Amino acid sequence: MKLKCSVVPVFLIVAGCAVQALLAQQLSGLESERRHEKQRAADSAADSAVADEVAPVPGVKLTVSDPKPVGGVPEFHMWAQPVLCGSDGTPYVSVFDPKDPRSRTLYSLGEAGGRAFTTAAAPGLYDITLMSQFVGDGVIGFLVNATSDDTKKPNRAPVVPFSPSPYLYTGEHHSFVVEFDEENAQFKRTVEMPKQYMFWRVAALEGNSLLVLAYDRVNSVPRLLVVDTDGKITRTLEVPQSLTQNPQLQEGTSGDFLRQANAETTMSYWEFAPVRKKVLLYQRGSHAPVLEVGAGGAVREVPVSAPKGYTLHGVVPANDRWLMRFKKDGLDDQGKAVDAHAENGNFVLYELDPNDGSLKRQIDLVAGTDFEISCEVDGSLIGFLASEKLMRVTAEIGR
Repeated sequence: MKLKCSVVPVFLIVAGCAVQALLAQQLSGLESERRHEKQRAADSAADSAVADEVAPVPGVKLTVSDPKPVGGVPEFHMWAQPVLCGSDGTPYVSVFDPKDPRSRTLYSLGEAGGRAFTTAAAPGLYDITLMSQFVGDGVIGFLVNATSDDTKKPNRAPVVPFSPSPYLYTGEHHSFVVEFDEENAQFKRTVEMPKQYMFWRVAALEGNSLLVLAYDRVNSVPRLLVVDTDGKITRTLEVPQSLTQNPQLQEGTSGDFLRQANAETTMSYWEFAPVRKKVLLYQRGSHAPVLEVGAGGAVREVPVSAPKGYTLHGVVPANDRWLMRFKKDGLDDQGKAVDAHAENGNFVLYELDPNDGSLKRQIDLVAGTDFEISCEVDGSLIGFLASEKLMRVTAEIGR
């Protein structure tokens, strides 16, 4: 687990599955990481000819402001990526709970201080496993797997990772979206999602609807859906073939339980990012295109031109441009922290042309002033430093 720029896939614990199945899925997650690394290497080799043709792009240096302390938020050193962002540039950081790996508190890092959002404040749900979080228009949302039935029995099986409770909740588990008021962090409501799918990601679309990424366990394929505020599916979007070429994902159709569980773990590499009032769907560690989804589900597939020797690692939420972070190929980060200091070049930041995904300019990250970039608003990068004190940082990149 990384101490900075950490990415920890959250693997689901489904009530009613045998302990052996749970262990198998956890072990398959380790194999998933190894196979994903091989796939990245294959993608990189396949795209090397294209990367060689990419012409040098201009660079721009950051102008970093003096960091400012953020009150109301406890000290933390481990957080999940991607970091979320409000429309006003407020970062939202998902912080791990060392006592419960299935839960994370979301902290806002506003200029006037921070607030905490947690599923512990959601009534009527039990045995909650967090899948993802999102920031909408005046609302903070948590996508969780849980049960509304509080019936439980003693857990007589050996305690294994991710199941520390001495009890098993026996009720049906499925997906819910838990919503909180963005201004005061108070619970608003719980929305039950369709039961036929396992939901992994959620993002807010314009027009008061949600974009959700799910896994169809019956047909062993990913699903991209638009749902209304009550959780009803209003549109099913086609997942491009370019996003499903991962051999591990395709093994889900083999009919073998372990291979299907292993295939589903690849969904943890799919992410949403709000960009230019739309949502980008991308895959970490992949050379696949990104999918831009607009209001109502309008879709556009765009190839991404990664710099030579690098692979897409993340998309920075932004209001008027495409900013993407790339990770150097060949880094062994399985169980190890990757040095993210700017001078080492393990991670680089580029602005891309939204029309064709070509590299437009490199954002030179200033050595010695490393901070976690959360979002871009009107030519300013907003992020934070989590060292001795939690500090909010702003850097200008201009137009």
